Amino acid sequence: MNPMKMHLPYIVGGAAVVALVAAVLLVLRAMRRKQALIDEVSTLREMSTRPAKNPLQVGRYLIHRKLGTGGMAKVYLAESADGTQVALKIPDPNFFETEEHRTYFRQELSVGKKMQHPNLVRILDYADGSGGELPYIAMEYVDGVTLDRVLPKQRPLPVAQAAQVLHDVTAALEYAHNMGVVHRDIKPENIMLRRDGSVKVADFGIARDLWDPPRSNEDSNSFVGSPHYMSPEQISSELVDYRTDYYALGVVAFRMLTGYLPFEGETTIEVITRKVSQLPPPPSTYNPNLPLEIESMVRELTQREPERRPVSAVGIRKVFRKYMPAARKRHGVRPHDTGPKESDF
Repeated sequence: MNPMKMHLPYIVGGAAVVALVAAVLLVLRAMRRKQALIDEVSTLREMSTRPAKNPLQVGRYLIHRKLGTGGMAKVYLAESADGTQVALKIPDPNFFETEEHRTYFRQELSVGKKMQHPNLVRILDYADGSGGELPYIAMEYVDGVTLDRVLPKQRPLPVAQAAQVLHDVTAALEYAHNMGVVHRDIKPENIMLRRDGSVKVADFGIARDLWDPPRSNEDSNSFVGSPHYMSPEQISSELVDYRTDYYALGVVAFRMLTGYLPFEGETTIEVITRKVSQLPPPPSTYNPNLPLEIESMVRELTQREPERRPVSAVGIRKVFRKYMPAARKRHGVRPHDTGPKESDF
């Protein structure tokens, strides 16, 4: 008798046992993930006087999974009763206990509610916590990834792909600035690339409405923003205007077109010290094939003094548009086709 035939039942039986064990482990892992999510949402709801019947329900939204965690909030994929998927942003109770962070939450609501642009993530619904319910912001769900997830390390993106993203981020900033709003936290983590090809700017959590009087505790003492992308005047806690967003846009452009940040350091203090005392190196230091016009724009955007940066988004978009793919320029900007696809990176 063939020895292989003799051992075949044992081999098949062993494979079945392995498959069964693997399936059980997958089920247990899924159960642990769900329980962890239930515990996390329950902890967030402890500050609310209106607990929901469903352990995964907040307001009228059923939470499916966590999308990410920011500095002051957690974001979940959730679904409303009519089946609409949203990104549900829930403030961390540890931060929401302070008046300063409650003010930031109210400001994000105030700013976000008036923003309607194809390159901005829209706010669809909210609860401010005033009625005893858990505060949240229900935003348009962007099916895709953030720019930081697809940026290659120490390697530039093709100019055409970078130009598309930068053009559309500039368009979003132009709209926000015309509405009197400075974003103050432009960075790859807040730039969304949808699977359908569109680009959206997210997170107005620390935005400033130029039409509102500044709060004394915010602009004189607070350090808000992301050190690698903050403008020198933002680091110095000075009053900022739209040109602070241009500086951050320039740093994002530098990162996309060179693979490096303009200022590196082992500590945050080292980074910001260099930023307020030095100019970034020319992008061509890392990417000698960069078009001169693109390099000149990046260097203009990242000038230390705000008055030396561009005064209009129109000129910025004009430069980036020139280097976008020909098909994109020929057909123009459309809400459903406003950027590169994730697969292009």
